Amino acid sequence: MLTSVDRFPDGSATGWYLPEAAHPYTKFKAAGLDVEFASITGTATCDPNSVDASKEDAESMAFWEDAAIKAQTVSNKKLADCKEGDYDAIYFAGGFGTMWDFPESEAANKIITETLAAKKPVAAVCHGPIVFANVKDENGLPLLEGKECTGFTNAEEQAVEKYDVVSKPSGPGSCEDVLGAVGKFKDAGVFQPNVCVAGMVLTGQNPPSAGPLADALIVAMEKSEGLIGALKIAAIAGTLLSIMDLNDMMVFPYLAAFFMERDVSKAAAQGAVGSCFLSLSIGMIGFSMMMPKIMPKIGGPSRTLLCGILMFGVLRFLTAALPLVGTGAAVVFVTVPIFFLQGCVYAFSEIGALTWTLYATPAGHKTAAMAALTAARMMGGMFGAPVGGILFDLMGWAPTNIVGGLLLIAPVFAFHKDAAPRIEGMEEESGSGKPLTQMPKFALVLAISLIALIATYAPVPYFQPFFKEEYGLSKSAYGLIFMFIMLFAFGGGSALGATLVGTLGEVKTTSIGAGFLFLSYAMFGPSTLLPFLKGTGLWEGIASIFFLGLGASFPTVVCPPWALQIAQGYGMSEEEAAVKTASYTILMMAISMTAGPVPASALAGLVSIPWASTIMGVSIALLFGLCMLAFVTIQTKEAAKVQEMV
Repeated sequence: MLTSVDRFPDGSATGWYLPEAAHPYTKFKAAGLDVEFASITGTATCDPNSVDASKEDAESMAFWEDAAIKAQTVSNKKLADCKEGDYDAIYFAGGFGTMWDFPESEAANKIITETLAAKKPVAAVCHGPIVFANVKDENGLPLLEGKECTGFTNAEEQAVEKYDVVSKPSGPGSCEDVLGAVGKFKDAGVFQPNVCVAGMVLTGQNPPSAGPLADALIVAMEKSEGLIGALKIAAIAGTLLSIMDLNDMMVFPYLAAFFMERDVSKAAAQGAVGSCFLSLSIGMIGFSMMMPKIMPKIGGPSRTLLCGILMFGVLRFLTAALPLVGTGAAVVFVTVPIFFLQGCVYAFSEIGALTWTLYATPAGHKTAAMAALTAARMMGGMFGAPVGGILFDLMGWAPTNIVGGLLLIAPVFAFHKDAAPRIEGMEEESGSGKPLTQMPKFALVLAISLIALIATYAPVPYFQPFFKEEYGLSKSAYGLIFMFIMLFAFGGGSALGATLVGTLGEVKTTSIGAGFLFLSYAMFGPSTLLPFLKGTGLWEGIASIFFLGLGASFPTVVCPPWALQIAQGYGMSEEEAAVKTASYTILMMAISMTAGPVPASALAGLVSIPWASTIMGVSIALLFGLCMLAFVTIQTKEAAKVQEMV
């Protein structure tokens, strides 16, 4: 949307500002969007001063020198003829001319109101936000009342010597004076990029903010698609993680066998596998702490995800070359650092996917998106081991790893166009940087997530031996049973958890999940604990695995959106809250990989597996209960403080 005013009150030339149309246009087209130009009267003129000021701006010059685009900016659709239903978003470019036709335009007022009512975004940059001056919300209040907003600041007006020109009686008043009278006006400094997002109303401060505002608008357009848009993003992220999990499970179960084939003793091979697992966890933990600073430099969450997948592919090619290293200790010493790097890459992929899902989906659909992400990614983990086993039998170590690398790299090229346009809304600098000690509820939700993950990983060392001893189940039969039960448990549990949280809330839903986890452990306990299951044989074990997956899925889908909501309640921006929530969540996952199996294995070695299961189950239930009690207590105290203030 462009201004039709081409003269200041004194008759000197003005119009719309070139970079504020050129940079967003380029980003919109790169995102695969169709763009239509419009103006108040159907004709618009570019401010000649903006053309002169943009001579060194290659993107703006390419836009200006394209005859077809230029013709559309000169003669275009009259705003009164534009209908909300024809567009997914409205973008108002700036320029001094906007001050004299945007605020009083009934057509602009109408299309803004209708677009927002349809839950679609509206954005304006620089002087463009003056268009919101007379717009009312559904309650008849000023649209920007109480909302964060920005626009060309008074300091910037004075820097270009136009404050008196735009102020009354010559103009409608500066953006800062007019919008700041009703909204929370944000000033990032003279000609510093600054974007404010208030639901579906987006504003940018000045010409350098035009590109970032366009990026934020593209993200908002994804959010405006509601549940469908949320599931689409989760499906892409989940598919990429699924391929990563498939690749991981193709190799990890056969690592000990590979070491033994390279003249490593059985005991040393098992120790080497444990070292690889520990090395991977250390890599994940280290990079989980660093990702909030790294991600903005990469360009946002989905580029981080794609970067992680690509690097994993490269590492898989390195893994394929391990037979060239030699035999014995040499191959182990080379493999362990590769798995450390794999852990670092895991942090990129996992945190990128989780941040993207949390940030780019609307508030009401984040839990559903988490469920879709979980459901999509688990497919790879479930089928990775059988696929890897078949490939190893057919081709051997090196070809299998090369196939895995190709499987990882190919999706990067397939999905990069879908992912890249949605990721530019991240802040370059971290915001509040609040420590966990200042966010007790956030820390407790992380603790709840950690306990659930520990409970999930803990039985891994002794599940298979138990089934073999008790029921004579072979490894392959156990693997197939475990795979399909967890498939149904995680899939059904994710959907059930996402459904329940809308009616029962996060505390009750997560507590139900904890109950399922306790039930899973209790089924492995002494028969006196659950006498009604005594003698049920194999079905008892199958039910135990099912309840383990069901219970673990509840916190998995509920905790990240819950923590995000809490972090925003402590004053974090959505971008910062998303990346920190994702980083801490994956950190909890990395810690649980050792914090679960190690004590469980030690306990199972000291006492019988049934008693180990009972002790673990009771301990986990108590920890869950304490965290929930602390959370509810803090929440009650905070509510009392708010009521007292009211």
